[in-house]
Amino acid sequence: MKIFKTLAAATLLLAGATACDNSNDIDVDPVVNLVLNPNVSFTTAKNISDNSWAIYDAPTYNFKINTQTFNVSLETVKLNYAEGKTISFTLENLLLSVDPQNNAWTITNRNPLVVRDTDGNDHEIAGFNAYIFSTGRAPEIVRIEYTLDNAYKIRGVMKYNAFTGKTTITAASPALEPYENESTVYFLILNHKDKKAKILLYDAKFAQGMPRPLDMDFLSQPFTVADEGIMINVPEGFDPLNNNTPYPNWKVSDLDLVMNPCRSLDGSFTCGGSFTVAVDTESAITINSDVLRKMTVAMGNY
Repeated sequence: MKIFKTLAAATLLLAGATACDNSNDIDVDPVVNLVLNPNVSFTTAKNISDNSWAIYDAPTYNFKINTQTFNVSLETVKLNYAEGKTISFTLENLLLSVDPQNNAWTITNRNPLVVRDTDGNDHEIAGFNAYIFSTGRAPEIVRIEYTLDNAYKIRGVMKYNAFTGKTTITAASPALEPYENESTVYFLILNHKDKKAKILLYDAKFAQGMPRPLDMDFLSQPFTVADEGIMINVPEGFDPLNNNTPYPNWKVSDLDLVMNPCRSLDGSFTCGGSFTVAVDTESAITINSDVLRKMTVAMGNY
């Protein structure tokens, strides 16, 4: 399962993440330096005392990954986690585990770690978990989670998120049988400043008799943050776009989606006034080259 193996390079270039080794030969030097710049992600932070979530600009995460000793250090620069509160810190002795079947790396800490910030104050980091898809010389960070001082739950949320899986369509008309497909790609581009998600569908098909699949733009819809992840709830109807043209025949209403970052996109919406669409997807495993090209263009334009 090589998720985003091709998309990773485009994401890294457009979003500002870089990866390199300490020499010109990755087979000689086992250390990989991976930098996640702020423009590829943003931070969601939960105040555990009152269960409220807030959104902030992302810090810079600098990973130094030793693929020989399976040891990782992480420098975090300017993490905003509460109003007026910023911290920079370094974590040592994080553990790297490799899943060769899924082409993925996981970085964790077994026990809480005490770090000292630049002002000389001590803080506790617990439950650290970073998930990385290794794509040769351009690994891609897709999830970062940890708890700070047992008071704030921190999540790094990526701005670009693609999902595929099962789409199930039922129709009000009894003459139409339920229809399923696994071809529809859901691509969400998150703007944390406006708290809106641009929702793009590629190769969408809502009935067996549709002559061809559609590319649909669900426009920029508001989102909120909760324990479950990114929540998109838009009961009002709107006309999606097809090739930048409003498509009233497929008016969308009752849009209700939950995005669990780098895990799943679930929910439902009504389309065309008669089709109920159920979404049950996971982070994209493979994306065909034509859809990938369209996604890359959308990333550059948003």
